Amino acid sequence: LASAKPCGGCGRPSDLLVRCRYADSGGAWRMLCGRCWRQASGGVADGDASHPHYTYGGLWKSAARRQGVRLAEAQKTPAAGEDADERLLEEALRAKGEA
Repeated sequence: LASAKPCGGCGRPSDLLVRCRYADSGGAWRMLCGRCWRQASGGVADGDASHPHYTYGGLWKSAARRQGVRLAEAQKTPAAGEDADERLLEEALRAKGEA
């Protein structure tokens, strides 16, 4: 899908990325997919005590995603665990008021 961007952690194309800084980013802002975001933040929108260097910096959604079409649906081949990671990300951001 042309509107997907690569994850700054694993390089996998994604239509939903979180801009953040975390311990392994060296202070640089990175765009992470749901799976990598979960590892960087502990699955919590603002991080937790186990992830003190995590800082949330915004959310990027592809145009297709904003219109309700998810990359996994368009490709019909979601990676193992991808849906669960994206659901967790969306729930955390919805709770924060940003999804």
